[in-house]
Amino acid sequence: MPSISVQKQIAAPPERVWEILANPESLPGVIDSVTSVERLDDNEGFVVGTRWRETRRVLGRQASQEIEAVAIESRRSFVTEAESNGTRYTTVHTLEPVGNGTLLTVTFTGTPLTALSRVVSAVTTPIFRSATRKAIESDVAALAAAAEREPTGETAD
Repeated sequence: MPSISVQKQIAAPPERVWEILANPESLPGVIDSVTSVERLDDNEGFVVGTRWRETRRVLGRQASQEIEAVAIESRRSFVTEAESNGTRYTTVHTLEPVGNGTLLTVTFTGTPLTALSRVVSAVTTPIFRSATRKAIESDVAALAAAAEREPTGETAD
């Protein structure tokens, strides 16, 4: 699957945007499609190895995915990975300061890991690409709206 990249200018500083992104447990209150998040590790804060199970509504159904933070540059970027049905899904969040705000870029890539998943991907990618882009755009818009509201004063690393 070719990467899907979405960018949005957010009228909030990178620290505020990071505060939300680096706190997966807060996502059900931020992104409408995320119905629950369960932390799966004992790590302190948001560090490489932080794992959670995210449940969200996808195409009218509940779907759960285990996600792990695999690379973090605090307050600048992080990479998460998840695997499902023979495909590794990698998402990169990058925050760039722009004036008094933040340019948030989210890049999503699905990499088939098996012969069967490569065949399935070749058939389904054209069908799901538009829906995936719309879902990411919706998530980014919700994150922006949350960041542009009054800060909570909480800080995650």
